[in-house]
Amino acid sequence: MADHEDRERPGGGNGNATGAFNQTGDQLSADPKLGALADNGGPTRTHALLSGSPAMDAIPQGTNGCGTTFAEDQRGVDRPQDGDANGTAACDIGPFELEPPPKLSNGRLESHSRLPETKRRGRDQTTSKSTRSPEEALQAPARGEA
Repeated sequence: MADHEDRERPGGGNGNATGAFNQTGDQLSADPKLGALADNGGPTRTHALLSGSPAMDAIPQGTNGCGTTFAEDQRGVDRPQDGDANGTAACDIGPFELEPPPKLSNGRLESHSRLPETKRRGRDQTTSKSTRSPEEALQAPARGEA
C-alpha cells in the first residue's frame, strides 16, 4: 500500500498543504506580526495587524478582488484602506483590514471606521463614548492593540 503522500483524496490533493505555498510572493518564514485573537469589532474575533506586518496593504486595488469582490473585511470594514498611511489604499491579506490612524481635526478625533460605535476598540461598550482623549488615541494604541 502506498504511503499517505501518494494517495489521492476526493477533489484532488493528498492532504499535505506544503505544496500549496510555493507561489511568487509567498512568505513562508516571515513574521506575520499579528495581534492576539481578539474582539476587534464585527461578529467574530480576528487577529489585528501589528505595525510592520507584511500582510498590510499587500494587495493592490483591483487585484485578486481587492475592493471589488472583496469590498469589506470580516468585520464589515471597507476594503481597501490605506493602513500604512503611505497615500495609496490597498487590501490587507486576511480577514482584518487595518484602518488608517484617526486624525485630529479642529480638536476632534476623526475616525474612518464603519463599525458601529459600540464595536470599536477603545470605546466604552455601554455608553459608546471614547475612553481615551484624542491625544491619547493618536499617541498610543488602546489596550489590546499594538
